[in-house]
Amino acid sequence: MIRKLALMTALLGLGSAIAIAEPDHDAAVLEQFFSNLEGNWQCEGGTSKGKETAATISFTPDSTGKIYTYTQVGTKGHTNTLTGTWAFDTPMKNLVVSRRYINPDGVYSDMFLGDTWTPTSLTLVAKALWSDLWAENRFLYEIHDDGKFKVTWEVQRDGTWKMGDYLLCENRQFHQRRAVSQSGVWPPNIHWSHALRNIHLKKYFKNSHADFASQRIHPVSVRSGWG
Repeated sequence: MIRKLALMTALLGLGSAIAIAEPDHDAAVLEQFFSNLEGNWQCEGGTSKGKETAATISFTPDSTGKIYTYTQVGTKGHTNTLTGTWAFDTPMKNLVVSRRYINPDGVYSDMFLGDTWTPTSLTLVAKALWSDLWAENRFLYEIHDDGKFKVTWEVQRDGTWKMGDYLLCENRQFHQRRAVSQSGVWPPNIHWSHALRNIHLKKYFKNSHADFASQRIHPVSVRSGWG
């Protein structure tokens, strides 16, 4: 009887451990997401109350490639600035985002942790820093294969996630590349994130097959154009 009780207790403990298991926080997959998000973006969006907004966003690595700086400057609706440091913390095995929100009244700091991610998506969840959170809130990032990404800020109300505001962002360099590739000329020395360029590589070669055949485009120039 005692042995049966012990076995049941162990099984219950195993079930609880499985239920609360942390998501798979793969650092290599996070690097793919970083590569997709890297660059300079022009964004337009709005709030849940219908107010139009716009901003510029830049996401750049430091010299080690391990720490990224995220800078968002409001250009419509508000002119506040947001700066953040993004890094995968090795002991914690998670993405840690430390942010500073700067407006005319001063500087306000907060912290977010990675919840789940893929090469083209990321969920950041707010964590208490100096005091309890005023409300559970999170950011959802979705990277599209057309050179755009969307970031949505959500707040939890009565157990339901509700949109607070969003930005839809465009990488101008991506669209410049696509336009000129369709004309048969590939501009040199324009940065394009490695993951996004791989997504469109097959499409580019397929569309440009006739150009390669006529030697209007040389394959080597395509590679050198990525820097």
